[in-house]
Amino acid sequence: GETITNWSLSGKRASSVIVHLRSFGFAPGRLRAVGYADTRPIIDPHGKAGKDLINARARNRRVSLLIR
Repeated sequence: GETITNWSLSGKRASSVIVHLRSFGFAPGRLRAVGYADTRPIIDPHGKAGKDLINARARNRRVSLLIR
């Protein structure tokens, strides 16, 4: 089976947004999916436990859009 990593989850999250935007008619050449996995956290999860860790992970699961 497929190994699930932060990289695969991040890439799938970004790709799903691309698919959604394409459904609204955005030109494919204007869209790019980039996954950063755990390399750019908003909240550093290291040293956290319990609810603090759950909240940090949830906050770090995101997709950012750059519109030009």
